[in-house]
Amino acid sequence: MARFLGVIDTGIKFKVPDDFSLEKHFEYSWEVWGGDEPTLVKVWFSPEIAEIIKESKRHSTQIVHDQNDGSVIYEVTVSGIQEIALWIMSFGKEAKVIEPSNLREYIIKQAEGILNNYYSQPAFSNAGKLQELVAEK
Repeated sequence: MARFLGVIDTGIKFKVPDDFSLEKHFEYSWEVWGGDEPTLVKVWFSPEIAEIIKESKRHSTQIVHDQNDGSVIYEVTVSGIQEIALWIMSFGKEAKVIEPSNLREYIIKQAEGILNNYYSQPAFSNAGKLQELVAEK
């Protein structure tokens, strides 16, 4: 098993609480992370990838709203923000979080970290460029 160094039998037995429901625990899970507070997420997707977003049902709560310009607004209720953030970021500049603000801020911090990884290298040492790119957004 990955990341396991070993196993020791402690003899301690675990009893699943009578009121625990695995289905309820993962009800709003984006993929595999569950249990966090349900969060309404709204994301704008550009016309360039709108069809990709519309063609697949990724979550039982999703609603896709067509926009006049060919873009879509994707709405879904999920547990927490980190897991769906990874999916949103996979679309790069073709996606923009509308809400919640903490998800938008999380993605901005991730993008800043990515830019720092590149602009901190000697070949990209234009120090003002990073601030300029972030300030535009």
